[in-house]
Amino acid sequence: MNNDKEDDLEGEDHCDWPTELHEGFKDSEVVRSMADLPSVAVGKILSYLSWKDKLSAGAAISSWSDHLHSADAWLWFRMDDLCATTALPIEQINKIIEMTRWCIRHHGKFFQNCIIWLCCRGLNETSFALVDDVGRHCVNIKTLRIYHTSHTQFNSQKELEKYIYCLNQVTTNCLSLRYFALCSLDYLPLNRVDGMMHFVQSLVCTFTAWAINELEFFHPQVPICPVLQLASFINLRKLKCPIQTLNTEIILTLKNLRLLFLVVMLNSGEASLTRTYDEFHELRWTVIAAASPSLEVHYMFRTARMDKSLIVPNPLVHTLILGVECQNIPDSVDLIKTVTESYGRSLRCFVQLCPCLGEHRKLPTLYAMLVNGCPRLQTFLVSSTIPAAAISLVAANRKLCSLWIEERNINFKYQPSSEKYQCLVTTDDLEYVDWWETSVASLDSLQQQLTKFLGFSWQPLTTCEMLEKVHVLTRF
Repeated sequence: MNNDKEDDLEGEDHCDWPTELHEGFKDSEVVRSMADLPSVAVGKILSYLSWKDKLSAGAAISSWSDHLHSADAWLWFRMDDLCATTALPIEQINKIIEMTRWCIRHHGKFFQNCIIWLCCRGLNETSFALVDDVGRHCVNIKTLRIYHTSHTQFNSQKELEKYIYCLNQVTTNCLSLRYFALCSLDYLPLNRVDGMMHFVQSLVCTFTAWAINELEFFHPQVPICPVLQLASFINLRKLKCPIQTLNTEIILTLKNLRLLFLVVMLNSGEASLTRTYDEFHELRWTVIAAASPSLEVHYMFRTARMDKSLIVPNPLVHTLILGVECQNIPDSVDLIKTVTESYGRSLRCFVQLCPCLGEHRKLPTLYAMLVNGCPRLQTFLVSSTIPAAAISLVAANRKLCSLWIEERNINFKYQPSSEKYQCLVTTDDLEYVDWWETSVASLDSLQQQLTKFLGFSWQPLTTCEMLEKVHVLTRF
């Protein structure tokens, strides 16, 4: 884009886009009262609004428009994530992108932190132009997160090189950039056999690799050999990737790495691929722990068959996530025993997204075994049906800071007998051990029990709250 064309874009009058959102707001009593607010208060209010609402407020309240030309009003710029969904017509997605580009060209120099979403229909000229606008206009940003679509694909080597060039322009022009993240790279390369290596190698050839602090990628072919080029990302702090792309040497080279999110996949069609990867030999966790004791490792298992053979001793594990794909668990008792033996000393967060960990009547025993075998466990989340008695057993441990269960998934029909489960309660205070004689046939009685055990007022989650918690725990 040449300078003359850039000047023409700056002169375009697209102010009707944001202002049409709140046209009836202009002459209200609220506007007249807010027009006299102190500058500090106005800047604070604007910092919490979405970018569309910022522009609408500036158009509705004339005294606020000047504040839109200051960094205080643009602490965060978050692009609408609607363009990441395939549910919208392409015309509407293009309009969102064009409005976003207009805002970036006119106010980008005031942005402090920026989040953008590339189009769900694949990377194209529109996506390249959006990234190019960020590099040209958002020169003062301190953090940048770029989210990619599912099945990100380049139709030619030229398109790949163009995208890498746009990223390089961002790191070259945005001199204040301190944190750069490439997220949700579900990459379909020109040569599917090469997998992520092709894309990573293209980044390594530029200075962009040194600027990236967070990288999140997935490749549907599940590469069976380590991506050695990852060792060139020397300033990487967070990495989320298939476990097969790593080995001990790569992790030891990434000395700034603080969070490692490993995705373990083994579907029926991938069995032959995964059998060639041996975590026990490829990732020598005792050696890694000695070199990087502060590294946090988070596992997400997305396997059709989940058994204890996939659990390898690791003293750095913070989170264990059993994904929705874990439908087949041959022996849940052996699995939990192996988890406590391999992860128990360091595990802080347990997340179960799969439908069921085992037979319903065994769940109280299984969960009690888990929480008692992981003394540092702080967060426990189960998104499937769970007996009320099992929740009571978990809470009786009293080590948890967060116990997240969805209200509709609590089953009050099953209660264990006191003789069978009394030995599983570990609390030293006997007045708290009368839980098995107390009816848990209602939510009120369960809440009273859990509040007593946990030491804080416990409430079950709604469906929306559960989705939010899952989203937070399964992403960085």
